[in-house]
Amino acid sequence: MAIRNALISLTDRHGLIPLAKALAKNGVRIFATDGTARFLESKGIACRTIQSVTRFPQILGGRVKTLHPAVFGGLLARAEDGAALKSLKFPRFDILVCNFYDFSGARGMDDGRMAEHIDIGGVSLVRAAAKNIQCVLPLVLPSQYDEFARRLSSGRLDDVDYRKRLAATAWGVVAQYDLDIFSACLDRLKVHAPRWNIQVSEEALPLRYGENPHQSASFFRPVDAVGLPFEVLQGKQLSYCNLLDVHAAFTFGKDSPRQPFCAILKHTNPCGAATGRTIAEAFRRAFNGDPQSAFGGIVLLNRPVDRSTAREITERFFEIIIAPKFDASSRKILECKKSLRLLQMRLTGNSLRHPPSDVRSALGGFLIQGADEGVAQPSRWKRMAGSSPSRAVLSDLDLAQRIAKHVKSNAIVLVRQGQAIGIGAGQQSRVDSVRIAIDKARRYDHTIHGSVCASDGFFPFSDSVEHLARTGVSAIVEPGGSVRDADVIAAAKKSRISLFFTGRRHFRH
Repeated sequence: MAIRNALISLTDRHGLIPLAKALAKNGVRIFATDGTARFLESKGIACRTIQSVTRFPQILGGRVKTLHPAVFGGLLARAEDGAALKSLKFPRFDILVCNFYDFSGARGMDDGRMAEHIDIGGVSLVRAAAKNIQCVLPLVLPSQYDEFARRLSSGRLDDVDYRKRLAATAWGVVAQYDLDIFSACLDRLKVHAPRWNIQVSEEALPLRYGENPHQSASFFRPVDAVGLPFEVLQGKQLSYCNLLDVHAAFTFGKDSPRQPFCAILKHTNPCGAATGRTIAEAFRRAFNGDPQSAFGGIVLLNRPVDRSTAREITERFFEIIIAPKFDASSRKILECKKSLRLLQMRLTGNSLRHPPSDVRSALGGFLIQGADEGVAQPSRWKRMAGSSPSRAVLSDLDLAQRIAKHVKSNAIVLVRQGQAIGIGAGQQSRVDSVRIAIDKARRYDHTIHGSVCASDGFFPFSDSVEHLARTGVSAIVEPGGSVRDADVIAAAKKSRISLFFTGRRHFRH
């Protein structure tokens, strides 16, 4: 297939310049809408405006640019329509590069402003190109540009499966865009309306297996998402459980403190977490919090991995290391662990564009809830008992609540001097979680006296506070809200423990 003319109309121009240069190098004429044309010309790439085809200016403040017979004739013309195009003096477009107005931020706008974020021309262009896939190649995602450029250079654009894949992706992107608008419109109805969970997803990553080796598994993402939120730098293929742990680590990473911080997770639960003066020290302190449970864990670091951190990692067995970056010296050291997976976080751009929500399968359907975002800031807590603690104790309490948020309920976390020294997770009784946290701290010779405690939910009885007081815990932070809050407050006052209520629960069921 000869590529002679390309039509480009983009809101998101990420990755466009290498693609446009590949087109120009192969003698393809570029036609573009005004904004895209100005962008290309500013980069020294020659192109023609869409008005050179339509002979008509854009109207209504830019609402109508491409809705013209010359444009859609060039996209919808079949192979046998060459004579008709020639008589009309319309160019045939062989490739369309297009994406839509960003609608993701329009939900909070009033109706009029939201309407201006609804793309009409771009969606129509993509539908036309996808309908005429035998003659036109629609590129609707930046992730498609590299493969197209390679195929253009090697002359492999006639591959039927490739064309079908482009068409299917184009229809999927259009469908998701329309569904986003539909969902936003439903949200605005003041009368009773059906609630829909609507999303077009595609397989983004095949996985080794599911929770068990006999179960198959894949990772799906919205069809218009741009890439994965991480890059796998080395190691074995990820499994279903690995990806659940990675998700848990990523969400924990959003709540990590500003200091160098490390968390080690097992079965989506933190088993160690700590701050440090350096990322290597944070890793060491997190590991020493519960070295037995850390075996085979997932390591999350909020700073780039350097040489000293990499050396400490290689002395122990882990499944995955997640960090914003791995420097060259650390990569060289970690290469010896062939099976160890290194994941470089990528949480910018459109990789996590869609509004966050938690989705679980249940009873043949789905349970959906908004994501549990953020934590209550210490300045908003209410002190219910005890004296005002030092800044260091408040910092420990804040860290403890951030960790507790990511521990399965019932969750109890003990922290001392920026290090989690005991974590009780997933017990049917909260006081049992208290006992487990205390036992873990004692097992690894941590000093409990002067430590602080965070609970993800309220204490239903005073017994947990009494247990904590006997071990020397100096301060507690919890949501409050129990019918027996008065008993809990009285126990804290009696034990001279500083007790804070956050007013915000963080159950992980």
